Amino acid sequence: MKNKKLYIVFLVSLSIFLFLAFIVYKHNYISNYELKIINFIQKNLAAIPLKVPVFITDLAYGIIRNYIVWIVALIFLICKKYKDFIVFLLALPITQYLYSYIKIIIARPRPPIEMRLIEVKHYSFPSGHSIMSMVLYGLLIYFVYKYVKNQILKIALISVLSILIIAIGFSRVWLGVHFPTDIIGGFALGICCLCLFIYIDNFKFK
Repeated sequence: MKNKKLYIVFLVSLSIFLFLAFIVYKHNYISNYELKIINFIQKNLAAIPLKVPVFITDLAYGIIRNYIVWIVALIFLICKKYKDFIVFLLALPITQYLYSYIKIIIARPRPPIEMRLIEVKHYSFPSGHSIMSMVLYGLLIYFVYKYVKNQILKIALISVLSILIIAIGFSRVWLGVHFPTDIIGGFALGICCLCLFIYIDNFKFK
């Protein structure tokens, strides 16, 4: 039953991603509606210092993220959770390798340079930060659910990690470096990857 739910989530997420990827690839356009969303967010959050969204976005790729990865990996090693250790450590580089090629294939340009609050390179769809945050913090949610027994602590940790995922995706639109559909597509692909890694971690070798 557990695997059946995983399959359903995977298939739904894959369908969403493929639909968005097809639309973006087929009609590689700058959406005026999405530009209005970016403009609305930036206009209403203009009073907040730029370092706030930059800090949030760095939680998917910055030094803090690296510390989180190595601390959690070290905990798995100390606790002799070797399969968890391998899955967790390999998940991010495998995911990054995958989406890097997808970006090249779809080749969607980023929002206009005058809207970008930070300097970025490469293509826009899907959002790498959204994918990486979904895989990293999604796996942490999975491990919290798997190992934390205290219900209050479990709910608190899952809530914080879920908010982090959403906040990172939102920060990319706020910074003007991604369209909203890049974020949705990134989350969808991230969930697909997350389902695969959870399946591997749960797989019982005979």
